[in-house]
Amino acid sequence: MTDSRPAAAAVRIVLVADPGVASEIAQGLADELPRLLRRRVRADVDWQVTARTAPLVADEQLGVSSVTDVVRPFLPPR
Repeated sequence: MTDSRPAAAAVRIVLVADPGVASEIAQGLADELPRLLRRRVRADVDWQVTARTAPLVADEQLGVSSVTDVVRPFLPPR
């Protein structure tokens, strides 16, 4: 089966995790994910995966805008 989608130059993924164990897991995933994505999704994409640590207090009122505010500093400028 041939993938007919046009090749993307690069895909950047930022994993944001709470400090501590979650951040350690995210760093391990960031190290391993590019290889796995090349093998299982698309080999012709430059998968750029980084992990960042940021505390996020979750409660029943946590909305998408709150998550976006925490993640935004880690995203490249538009």
